[in-house]
Amino acid sequence: MVPSVAESGARKAPPIGSARKSVVLIAHHKLTQMIDTHLNPVLGAASGAVHEDPDLFGAASGELLEVLDQSAEDSTDAQSAPIDGARLEEKIEYAKAFRKRYLQQGLVVTEIPADVFNPAVWLRIFERRRLAASAGTRHNSMHKFSLSCSEDFAVGAEAGDRLLTWVQAMVATYFNDIGSELELFTAFAIWYKHDEGSANSTLCQHQDDSDLTVNLALRSDQDGCKVRFEGAQHLTQPLPRGGGGAPGAYSPYTEVDLPQGYALLHRGRHPHDVTPIEAGERWSLILWYKRRRRVAGA
Repeated sequence: MVPSVAESGARKAPPIGSARKSVVLIAHHKLTQMIDTHLNPVLGAASGAVHEDPDLFGAASGELLEVLDQSAEDSTDAQSAPIDGARLEEKIEYAKAFRKRYLQQGLVVTEIPADVFNPAVWLRIFERRRLAASAGTRHNSMHKFSLSCSEDFAVGAEAGDRLLTWVQAMVATYFNDIGSELELFTAFAIWYKHDEGSANSTLCQHQDDSDLTVNLALRSDQDGCKVRFEGAQHLTQPLPRGGGGAPGAYSPYTEVDLPQGYALLHRGRHPHDVTPIEAGERWSLILWYKRRRRVAGA
């Protein structure tokens, strides 16, 4: 059983302050408090630059402009409930408190750099696509609802190039036996919601068809619905001094409750499932990367 944040001795984060409104914050419809506290310190002046450069954070320019043109009139949209700030704070503290434990299981949990990927904009884009999609749309047969988005993150796409550069740097640090030359195999966004018949509520145990899987939390305002891993996979870099015991020293299962704005990186062969959602809503962007295939004679 994973101890609670209180049991771990993690210090409670200060309350989230009121957020200033900007085009990026409006695009995330009602997530202003969370973004102002956890993303804006990194974004800095970049939030204003979106107006001049719609591709700054990698979204397709036409679709992003539509998102940025949405204003306060969308704030009453019944499709998306406001984020629970206290729950978000707890999840972030939990992720920080157990980062070393995750590393010991072969899992990397880290905040997504704001200059690499903006969850706020992409959440809004996937919400719009969901509303336009047919019921039962799914990337593969394991899902009840998911959206394919490989073209958005392919090589040559701004979002894809930014993410790939960051992912390859992470691989060089934590999974260097995989090699630094990766390519995107597939990408999809998966939607979970409690008591919603058309949404996912859980996911059975499986292994991914990837050398490395990257799970980006676009929305994580839920109870339950944790990514649960069986056993441990090795990391090729040693833990920092005082990092703790060897892989597998803890329980046979490790649950990750990924906060919004965070990424989870793991080997595709690491068996995992998603526990049942008990309340709220979750959106995840999943990217499968493989070693780049060398063309004979090239």
